[in-house]
Amino acid sequence: MDAELESAVNKLLDGMNLALVEMSLGRHHGNVQLRLVVHKTGGVSLDDLTEAQKVIRPRCELLIERNNLTLEISSPGIGRIIKHNREYGIFTGENISILTGNEWIAGKIVAADDESVVLETGDGSLKINFTDIHKARID
Repeated sequence: MDAELESAVNKLLDGMNLALVEMSLGRHHGNVQLRLVVHKTGGVSLDDLTEAQKVIRPRCELLIERNNLTLEISSPGIGRIIKHNREYGIFTGENISILTGNEWIAGKIVAADDESVVLETGDGSLKINFTDIHKARID
Protein backbone atom coordinates (compact mmCIF):
# COMPACT_ATOMS: atom_id res chain seq x y z
CA MET A 1 0.00 0.00 0.00
CA ASP A 2 2.73 2.51 0.90
CA ALA A 3 4.46 2.10 -2.48
CA GLU A 4 1.18 2.51 -4.38
CA LEU A 5 0.23 5.52 -2.26
CA GLU A 6 3.66 7.12 -2.69
CA SER A 7 3.52 6.59 -6.45
CA ALA A 8 0.07 8.20 -6.67
CA VAL A 9 1.15 11.15 -4.50
CA ASN A 10 4.30 11.64 -6.60
CA LYS A 11 2.27 11.74 -9.83
CA LEU A 12 -0.13 14.32 -8.41
CA LEU A 13 2.69 16.48 -7.04
CA ASP A 14 4.61 16.31 -10.33
CA GLY A 15 1.60 17.87 -12.02
CA MET A 16 1.88 20.81 -9.62
CA ASN A 17 5.67 21.16 -10.04
CA LEU A 18 6.20 19.96 -6.47
CA ALA A 19 8.62 17.25 -5.35
CA LEU A 20 7.89 14.77 -2.57
CA VAL A 21 10.69 14.96 -0.01
CA GLU A 22 9.20 12.76 2.69
CA MET A 23 6.03 10.78 3.35
CA SER A 24 4.84 9.04 6.50
CA LEU A 25 1.63 7.11 7.08
CA GLY A 26 0.37 6.18 10.52
CA ARG A 27 -2.53 6.25 12.96
CA HIS A 28 -3.41 8.94 15.47
CA HIS A 29 -6.47 8.75 17.76
CA GLY A 30 -8.14 6.21 15.46
CA ASN A 31 -7.63 8.29 12.33
CA VAL A 32 -5.27 7.57 9.49
CA GLN A 33 -2.59 10.26 9.38
CA LEU A 34 -0.62 11.04 6.23
CA ARG A 35 2.22 13.55 6.45
CA LEU A 36 3.90 14.92 3.35
CA VAL A 37 6.90 17.22 3.04
CA VAL A 38 7.12 18.85 -0.39
CA HIS A 39 9.63 21.11 -2.14
CA LYS A 40 9.54 23.46 -5.09
CA THR A 41 12.41 25.36 -6.66
CA GLY A 42 11.97 28.94 -5.53
CA GLY A 43 9.99 27.89 -2.47
CA VAL A 44 6.60 26.43 -1.62
CA SER A 45 3.80 28.98 -1.18
CA LEU A 46 0.66 28.74 0.91
CA ASP A 47 -1.30 28.53 -2.35
CA ASP A 48 0.83 25.52 -3.38
CA LEU A 49 0.04 23.76 -0.10
CA THR A 50 -3.67 24.55 -0.36
CA GLU A 51 -3.86 23.26 -3.94
CA ALA A 52 -1.91 20.11 -3.02
CA GLN A 53 -4.34 19.45 -0.16
CA LYS A 54 -7.35 19.77 -2.49
CA VAL A 55 -5.85 17.48 -5.14
CA ILE A 56 -4.21 14.84 -2.95
CA ARG A 57 -6.84 14.23 -0.25
CA PRO A 58 -9.55 12.65 -2.46
CA ARG A 59 -7.09 10.31 -4.19
CA CYS A 60 -5.55 9.20 -0.90
CA GLU A 61 -8.95 8.61 0.69
CA LEU A 62 -9.79 6.30 -2.21
CA LEU A 63 -6.49 4.43 -2.00
CA ILE A 64 -6.58 3.83 1.74
CA GLU A 65 -10.37 3.31 1.68
CA ARG A 66 -10.90 5.67 4.62
CA ASN A 67 -12.61 9.02 4.85
CA ASN A 68 -11.17 9.85 8.28
CA LEU A 69 -7.83 10.87 6.80
CA THR A 70 -5.76 13.55 8.49
CA LEU A 71 -3.52 15.01 5.78
CA GLU A 72 -0.66 17.33 6.69
CA ILE A 73 1.39 18.91 3.91
CA SER A 74 4.34 21.17 4.68
CA SER A 75 7.53 22.52 3.16
CA PRO A 76 10.95 21.35 4.40
CA GLY A 77 11.91 24.73 5.82
CA ILE A 78 15.33 26.18 6.46
CA GLY A 79 17.50 23.97 8.59
CA ARG A 80 16.01 20.70 7.34
CA ILE A 81 18.26 17.76 8.07
CA ILE A 82 18.78 15.61 4.97
CA LYS A 83 17.44 12.12 5.71
CA HIS A 84 17.80 10.33 2.36
CA ASN A 85 20.44 10.56 -0.37
CA ARG A 86 17.75 11.20 -3.01
CA GLU A 87 17.02 14.54 -1.31
CA TYR A 88 20.26 16.06 -2.62
CA GLY A 89 18.82 15.95 -6.14
CA ILE A 90 15.53 17.44 -4.97
CA PHE A 91 17.39 20.34 -3.34
CA THR A 92 19.64 21.14 -6.32
CA GLY A 93 20.25 24.89 -6.33
CA GLU A 94 19.81 25.22 -2.56
CA ASN A 95 22.50 26.19 -0.05
CA ILE A 96 23.57 23.39 2.26
CA SER A 97 26.03 22.60 5.04
CA ILE A 98 27.56 19.13 5.07
CA LEU A 99 29.53 17.52 7.90
CA THR A 100 32.34 15.23 6.72
CA GLY A 101 34.48 13.89 9.53
CA ASN A 102 34.84 16.89 11.84
CA GLU A 103 34.59 19.59 9.13
CA TRP A 104 31.48 21.48 8.00
CA ILE A 105 31.45 22.38 4.30
CA ALA A 106 29.02 25.02 3.04
CA GLY A 107 27.99 25.48 -0.57
CA LYS A 108 25.24 25.32 -3.17
CA ILE A 109 24.14 21.95 -4.55
CA VAL A 110 24.84 21.92 -8.28
CA ALA A 111 24.44 18.19 -9.01
CA ALA A 112 23.73 14.85 -7.36
CA ASP A 113 23.66 11.23 -8.49
CA ASP A 114 23.30 7.85 -6.77
CA GLU A 115 26.71 8.07 -5.09
CA SER A 116 27.63 11.71 -4.52
CA VAL A 117 26.71 15.38 -4.42
CA VAL A 118 28.57 18.26 -6.06
CA LEU A 119 28.73 21.60 -4.27
CA GLU A 120 29.82 24.99 -5.50
CA THR A 121 31.82 26.45 -2.61
CA GLY A 122 33.87 29.60 -2.20
CA ASP A 123 36.88 27.52 -3.28
CA GLY A 124 35.25 26.03 -6.41
CA SER A 125 33.42 22.76 -7.11
CA LEU A 126 33.65 19.92 -4.63
CA LYS A 127 32.35 16.37 -5.08
CA ILE A 128 31.43 14.58 -1.85
CA ASN A 129 30.58 10.88 -1.72
CA PHE A 130 27.50 10.05 0.34
CA THR A 131 29.57 7.55 2.35
CA ASP A 132 31.68 10.48 3.62
CA ILE A 133 28.69 12.53 4.82
CA HIS A 134 27.87 12.34 8.52
CA LYS A 135 25.16 15.00 8.54
CA ALA A 136 23.73 17.61 6.17
CA ARG A 137 21.23 20.43 6.52
CA ILE A 138 19.62 22.95 4.20
CA ASP A 139 20.73 26.52 4.99
